[in-house]
Amino acid sequence: MRRNFRGMKLTDHVTSIKGVGAKAAALLAKMQIETVGDLLMNLPMRYADLSMPKSIIEMEESDTGAVKARVVKPPRWIKRAGKMSIFSFEVSDMTEVMSITIFNMPYSFTKFKVGEEYVFEGRVRVFRNQVQMQNPNVYKPGDNGIIPYYHLTAGISQASMRKFIGNALDEAEWDVDDLSRGFMRKYGILPKEQEFFAIHRPADMSDAEAAKRSIILRELLLYAKITDLLSSGGVAEKISGGKKLVSEFIGKLPFTPTGAQKRAMEEIAADIAKTEPMNRLLQGDVGSGKTVVALFAMYAAAKAGKLSILMAPTQILCEQHYENAKKLLPEMGVYMLSGSSTKKERDLLREKLISGEVRILIGTHALLYGIMDGLKAAVIITDEQHRFGVAQRAALAGGGMDGVHTLIMSATPIPRTLALILYNKATVSILDELPKGRQKIKTHIVSQAKRADMYRFIKEHIAMGEQAYAVCPLIEDNPDINAKSAVSLMEDVVGLIPETELLHGLTPNKAEIMQRFKNGETKMLVSTTVVEVGVDVPNATIMVIENAERFGLAQLHQLRGRVGRGNKESFCFLVSGGKTAERLKIIRDSTDGFYIAEKDLEMRGSGDLIGQRQSGKDALCAADLIRDAELLQLATKMLEDGEFASDAAFIEKEAREKISSGEFGVVLN
Repeated sequence: MRRNFRGMKLTDHVTSIKGVGAKAAALLAKMQIETVGDLLMNLPMRYADLSMPKSIIEMEESDTGAVKARVVKPPRWIKRAGKMSIFSFEVSDMTEVMSITIFNMPYSFTKFKVGEEYVFEGRVRVFRNQVQMQNPNVYKPGDNGIIPYYHLTAGISQASMRKFIGNALDEAEWDVDDLSRGFMRKYGILPKEQEFFAIHRPADMSDAEAAKRSIILRELLLYAKITDLLSSGGVAEKISGGKKLVSEFIGKLPFTPTGAQKRAMEEIAADIAKTEPMNRLLQGDVGSGKTVVALFAMYAAAKAGKLSILMAPTQILCEQHYENAKKLLPEMGVYMLSGSSTKKERDLLREKLISGEVRILIGTHALLYGIMDGLKAAVIITDEQHRFGVAQRAALAGGGMDGVHTLIMSATPIPRTLALILYNKATVSILDELPKGRQKIKTHIVSQAKRADMYRFIKEHIAMGEQAYAVCPLIEDNPDINAKSAVSLMEDVVGLIPETELLHGLTPNKAEIMQRFKNGETKMLVSTTVVEVGVDVPNATIMVIENAERFGLAQLHQLRGRVGRGNKESFCFLVSGGKTAERLKIIRDSTDGFYIAEKDLEMRGSGDLIGQRQSGKDALCAADLIRDAELLQLATKMLEDGEFASDAAFIEKEAREKISSGEFGVVLN
């Protein structure tokens, strides 16, 4: 292989790469790709293996793969108006006929001639027993090898991304690895140059897997050390009261808590009565009542004259927690800070914090930016902690966790052994009972052929005063991904159900839209997984999940938990088909979150490719703490390997640099 070393460093700006000008750099910046190293860490989300094409007859619904076939029916126009064009043609490999549909590429209409052979690569759909591919990637029969596919932003094509990354590989200067050869050899870590070449230009899939494992292990070594350095220690302030305080708090509730909720409150009361800082994980299935338990911890701190903080992942959820806290504990100095708070409101809140007037503070990421400087919270609670890093919790505590009682709430059921690794030996409280009145949700798998019937059923229930969610895997249509987008579904259903609104991560007025849905003004909410976390709308009785095969089982279970919160019969419809429906039967047949999480972990497995790229400033870009739990366990042991103390010292030095620079945001995928 001819190499062209130009002395380009991984820390150099992307414009130092051949072919990357100011315009391309601006587009890459939207993906938080600013340096050569950032670009090389945009790892392939999948590969097309052209060396092993499949036959059409073996392709099933939602399979992705390459098919070598001849054109047997010439292209015909389906639609050609303005910027919109659609044409289709048929191909065959002698085992079966497949329909190819091409959107918005009119210039390629004359390319496909009867009798000519191509390799078509993409995702298969089966409609009325006809195998179909939409906008497949098309290659010549002689093309071979493994083709990487990347996460993109509008304006950059797969071809451009491959070219940029290829030039970066060929032009980069690779520093000598700081880890010792013995350490790397013992644990299967590849030199960085080899890692990047193997992940972006693999000779075969085993090459790609070895590189992926190596990159993930490097990230997890750093994550394990950062977690260790920022973990709670020192001496905490005692908050006394014990079971008596629990009984006092329960007396304020307008309902009787479950036995599991009471047990968790008593465990927290025992923890915070000690000088050893509490480090507790509160696990509970969707709707099990974790928030009430968290409010007890805040109540206990407020009674003792101390400050507690609850950090929520979204403004919608933050407002919900604030309303609940104000209602239950009106006399306890409850305040809120969110991204929509004005400078005047922030300054006033800061004064109240300094004076000690604030006892319970509920907020979003806005809490991380200076509001707690020089102040100390006695109790810190994070809701759905997988959206926050350990270092964000440290920022809440004024830069360190020493002497702080910590409670982490998670609706993601994690096996106890895995929880110990992920949450640094946290003790675990499990809410294994649902409050009275929760309805069992009827879950159905819906084929594409029955989809129209399903939406008519939804319309009937909305006419009876109920509400519904419809969740899609994409915001907008993507020619590289054969899946329903929220924008296109909104266009489909608004004629059938006029009182429908669209909600996704880029929507500017998310809180207002969600409030209208909570108030009942909006009858159906079409969204992405932004509705996954904690929002409580008792009148919502139907959850539709389009392309359910594209979600993990645990995520499907979380989404299903958005309904069934009132006293009406509730439904969850998983729209999918083909062999992927087999996996969805686990969700259909079980409501046990722990069982589903175990199955999800089994199915995600080491064979999964890289998921959505995290921020370039995150400590984790490739690793998934759930999927890669065994590697995280290995990383923890590697840091304790006395034979390689110098390697552990280097990793600690790098971790401290990350912490001091603020490059430590860690999330679960």
